[in-house]
Amino acid sequence: MNTFLTIWNKPLETYKYLDGKSEKEIEHRTSFIFILLGLLSALNKVLTGEMTKFGIVWTIVMIILSGGMGILVGRFLMSYPIYWICKLLKGESSIDGVRMSLAYAIIPNFLTVPWLIYLKINYNYVIDSKTVLLTHTVIGGIIWLFTMTFLVIGLKYYNKFNYLKAILTVSPFVILGVILRLTMY
Repeated sequence: MNTFLTIWNKPLETYKYLDGKSEKEIEHRTSFIFILLGLLSALNKVLTGEMTKFGIVWTIVMIILSGGMGILVGRFLMSYPIYWICKLLKGESSIDGVRMSLAYAIIPNFLTVPWLIYLKINYNYVIDSKTVLLTHTVIGGIIWLFTMTFLVIGLKYYNKFNYLKAILTVSPFVILGVILRLTMY
């Protein structure tokens, strides 16, 4: 089963399939996804020119460090707060179940790569920055909805929650994300 594809149309079946995997395989899968997330963050910075202004060597070092930061953020900074909230709500999941839910919920973010590349290639031809911002916001909103949906389904499955408890588990992060997003503009 190609879980990177099946998460899109069969998220519950994907999580059930992953539940049968060994702890080592789960660790490898989640680490791989979190590394890719870190690299995606670095790619975003490279394509916007934020990272390349310091030279090629520094850019390569930062890309490598971004992969490591992806693991740190995904495996610890994001997973444990969610895990603790699950435990407060009497969830049955292990930390691996939370990490698996989080890692596979992040997969929609990789759809931003074609958009970033398109913007980099056509940067000089973009007519209206407001249109780009609107499109970026719409794409980000759609990706966010998929991410939250996959996360709720995963947390519901691994914790034996109903949908309300799964939504309550992620709601502090949703509220924080909305606050941060509103303060950015």
